[in-house]
Amino acid sequence: MNADLIETIEARPDTTITLVNKHRYVVQDTVREVVDEIVQFRARIAHAVGAQGDHAAGARTLVTVEDEEQAA
Repeated sequence: MNADLIETIEARPDTTITLVNKHRYVVQDTVREVVDEIVQFRARIAHAVGAQGDHAAGARTLVTVEDEEQAA
């Protein structure tokens, strides 16, 4: 799955990933695990091309959406 195409990651309680093309995928990993994998992936790419600074900075804009029942 291309992490750049992820629009939302939701805990419904199953982790559901929605892409920008509105395709949805239910995965076994928790929301935190998915986000951590994306951060690590982007950091590896940044490191491979010799980027300076905080390799995970771009992934910090990721926002997760929780079910209203879980948020309450």
